[in-house]
Amino acid sequence: MRPLALVGSGLLAISVLPVPGRAQVDGPTALPALSFLVGEWQASGTGEPGRSIGTFSFHWAAAGHAVIRYNEAATPSGLHSDVMLIYAEGDSIRATYTDSEGHVIDYLVTATPTPHRAVFESAGPGVRYRLWYELRRDSSLATGFQVAAPGAGDFRTYLEGVARRR
Repeated sequence: MRPLALVGSGLLAISVLPVPGRAQVDGPTALPALSFLVGEWQASGTGEPGRSIGTFSFHWAAAGHAVIRYNEAATPSGLHSDVMLIYAEGDSIRATYTDSEGHVIDYLVTATPTPHRAVFESAGPGVRYRLWYELRRDSSLATGFQVAAPGAGDFRTYLEGVARRR
C-alpha cells in the first residue's frame, strides 16, 4: 500500500500497515457457523433481573469478516442495551461485548451445526460468563446467560428466554 504524503504541509507521511500482534484473516472461514443467528429477533425472558422483553439482531459486517449483534431489553430496572463484535481470529471465533452499564466481556465462541448452537464463554480467573443460543425445530431461538463466581466450576443461570424472527 502506498503512503499518503501531504506535500508542502510540513506533516509526516502516513502509511497504512497491518496492526502488529493481530492475526491476519484471509476469509471468514469460521463465521458461517453463526449464520443461523443472522436476522432480527423479538425476545422475552425471565431470571434474576425479572421478566424482560426486547429485540436483538445479528448482521454481517466488514465484507463477511465480522458479525455485529445489537440488543435492547426492557427489564424491571430499566432499559438495557449492548453491542457485540464477533470475528474470526485464525481458526477461532472471538467476540467483544460492551453494554450500557459499562461491562466489557471478551468471549471465545464455539459453534456447532447440529444442533445449531453457539456458546460464548469468557475466561477466568475472575467472574466468568456464558451466553448461548440454540435454534429449535420450530425455528425459535432458545437463549441463556449464565454466571460463574471466581473459582467456581459451575455456571448458574442468570437469564433464560426465547426469541422469534421478526
